[in-house]
Amino acid sequence: MFTECRSKKNAGFTLVEAVITFTILMMISVGLVSMILHSEKAWCFGCKKYDAAASVDVLFQKLNVDIREASNAASTGNELSLDIPPVTTDEFGEKYCDLSAAPVVYRYYLQDGKIYQQIGADRPRSFASYSTENEITFSVTGNLVTVTTHKKDNPEAVIDEFKVVMRNYQGQK
Repeated sequence: MFTECRSKKNAGFTLVEAVITFTILMMISVGLVSMILHSEKAWCFGCKKYDAAASVDVLFQKLNVDIREASNAASTGNELSLDIPPVTTDEFGEKYCDLSAAPVVYRYYLQDGKIYQQIGADRPRSFASYSTENEITFSVTGNLVTVTTHKKDNPEAVIDEFKVVMRNYQGQK
């Protein structure tokens, strides 16, 4: 009467199919993880380079402001001394540099990948971090201060150079 009809269909995977599927998924996963890790390293490297460049830009901007205010400057290789006249306020509330008053000496120098600033007799403080592969040199000609960055191992290969005119220049001492 009733006949049972059973088919012999396999419900599942064979071991070979499972191993091949697992191997393919592992290869795809390893490729994706490798791509993500390399992307992260590249991102971090770019961020560090950008931060270093931004730090150097900020350093040069601060240095530029001080050089512009200086009444005199002297340099010896990687050290710069600036005479900065004090700022005073007149009876009308206007601020100006008092060139008749004794100036404050600002000293900048590079040591162990950091640029230090010393104001007067105060203790030097770290002004900015700088690449230990590069070097900064200062030169002064009249009212013009030149700041040059170059590789330590190749001083002729100039990386960057900027020139600033001292607007309160009073002549050489």
